[in-house]
Amino acid sequence: MTQLALFETPQRDGRVVRWELAFSSGVEAAVMAAFEGRPNEWLRFRDFKKITEKYQISFCFGHVLGKLSQQGKIIAKNIYYGSDHPGKSGYFGYDTMYMLEKGPAS
Repeated sequence: MTQLALFETPQRDGRVVRWELAFSSGVEAAVMAAFEGRPNEWLRFRDFKKITEKYQISFCFGHVLGKLSQQGKIIAKNIYYGSDHPGKSGYFGYDTMYMLEKGPAS
């Protein structure tokens, strides 16, 4: 074994690379363009299928939407089916929907 082999940079896991890609400015721009293309509409995760397939980031895309929501760029709301709590009878799950945050009126 050569000394060079001792100091080789290990290959990065593809999931790590995709995770970093998911939070890149290019993906954010694509997501924001999707929202701007459908103003005043609530969008679901599946409405971003072209983006998640293009970048192969569906496994972490919910985190991308969550970050944009925390940053105040989009609004997130949960829609409950049946009751609004898993412990209550009639609970059938929920879906999170997203909308572009409207800026202050000018």
